[in-house]
Amino acid sequence: MPMVEVDEVELQKSKKLRDTVEKMLKNPKTRRSFLEAHKAVDPDTPIPELDMTAPVREEIDATAKRITELEKKIETDAADRERAAKLQSLESKRTEGIATLRRAGWTNEGITGVEKIMEEQGILDPAIAAAYFEKQHPPQAPVKPAGSGGWNFADIPTEENNYAKKLLETKGQIDAIVDREANDALHEFRSATAHR
Repeated sequence: MPMVEVDEVELQKSKKLRDTVEKMLKNPKTRRSFLEAHKAVDPDTPIPELDMTAPVREEIDATAKRITELEKKIETDAADRERAAKLQSLESKRTEGIATLRRAGWTNEGITGVEKIMEEQGILDPAIAAAYFEKQHPPQAPVKPAGSGGWNFADIPTEENNYAKKLLETKGQIDAIVDREANDALHEFRSATAHR
């Protein structure tokens, strides 16, 4: 066979075309299209990927579909597990926050109020909801004594206050005096609250 001379430009074009075809055949996105185009212009060229029988092709497609569905299921399962772990973490923080409030002396009514605020306001942290609850429900003012004044422990007993004088003399060892004075104080308190 005689040798054919090819100039440099033709050689470069041929090399570029060969490289392009190789890239198209290696790329899964372009391979089938390229092979179908080749088969369209040269139908007698044997291309096993395109020439295989329909049942084989259907089986391959079905297997590919099952693999795709399995991959999606695995991704969904992983997302579900991640979501469940996050929910479990949030529930643990909520439970621990409520337990902390109980240890701090919160009543069941107060905790119910905090939980209601958490639900209504979308607050996840019980401590934040508790601070909001306390702002909305400030503690009651301290109860003022109903009597005429304080105990006046620092005052020196006068002559008419026999109880305090006897209590100081005996250093609180006479139970009868203590009992009588306690009963008098209780009676005074009850009568003061009954008139309200």
